[in-house]
Amino acid sequence: MVTDPEELLRSIERTREDLANTVDTIAGRLDPKQAAKRGVSAVRESVTGVFDGARAKSAPGVLKRVPKPAAAGLAALVALAAIMAARRRRR
Repeated sequence: MVTDPEELLRSIERTREDLANTVDTIAGRLDPKQAAKRGVSAVRESVTGVFDGARAKSAPGVLKRVPKPAAAGLAALVALAAIMAARRRRR
């Protein structure tokens, strides 16, 4: 137990700072914009990983000439087309 008033004040200040950091962390995780950014980043990494794998397995030089951003855009376009086709079939 702390008996020195100055040490007690320092301990309270450290606890306040820790609590403020915890609240900021929780608020950041719950923020819709931040959640959307994390989702977009995860999809981008996934698509890039798929294209890197396809690029490594493709015929020599076919996909190796396609830049990564273009490949990611192409993958997004193909995924969007597949989603739209599936929705049309449901109707």
